[in-house]
Amino acid sequence: MKNWMIGLVLLSALTLGSCGSKPATTPEQKAQDTPRIPPVAQLEEKKEPDMQVQRPAMPTAEEIKQMQNEYIVFDTDEGIIKLELFPEAAPMTCFNFRNLAEEGFYDGTIFHRVIRDFMVQGGGFTPNMPKQVPYQFKDEINPDALKLNPQALAEFQRKGYVYDYSLPSIRLDYGVLAMANAGPSTNGSQFFIITKKDGTDWLNGGHTGFGRVVEGMDIVSKIEKTSTDQSDRPVGNIMIRKATVVSK
Repeated sequence: MKNWMIGLVLLSALTLGSCGSKPATTPEQKAQDTPRIPPVAQLEEKKEPDMQVQRPAMPTAEEIKQMQNEYIVFDTDEGIIKLELFPEAAPMTCFNFRNLAEEGFYDGTIFHRVIRDFMVQGGGFTPNMPKQVPYQFKDEINPDALKLNPQALAEFQRKGYVYDYSLPSIRLDYGVLAMANAGPSTNGSQFFIITKKDGTDWLNGGHTGFGRVVEGMDIVSKIEKTSTDQSDRPVGNIMIRKATVVSK
């Protein structure tokens, strides 16, 4: 337990350090921090040995249709959050998230990073240890659909982002569900829900949006308002008790 807590402090420092060196002393400054997770390589020694999840595959047309008729429901300590997926916009991302939910991966995980007027992030920690999938996968982003300006596009491409211009990508607006990452093609299990009312325009092009909250944004707001420490970790654990896949 002591070793895990020390590791979490170090991981949090790395996460925040990747967002810049200036202190985030105001909500506006914190809102400029991109939701990031530590690279998977830094967590490989701590991943659960019985994890059997395989690298995500591209869903079939039938599986995409199935996801379009489903919701993902999070039963959290604060209440129910119902999520709708957009598999036409991010098929592999949605398929991965849906299957992790169905297999129970998110059960017992916590919202480990919360920044008011920005986002709530989960899918990577239980109360006692990190929980990561043993793989990473590509981004599913179309900069044209997001109306990314040339300067932003060039900067993301300089960082190594590769885009798919065939996808009807969704913008990272209020209530949208998106993948947290540590840079290009480092998606895994961690996600965030945007709570900034006017959206997170500066993240468009760098994170895959793949769903939205259809019920329970008031619950997300409760989570957003919880007290946090200097690493943006809630002082008290807020858990996803169970994630289920239900039909519309």
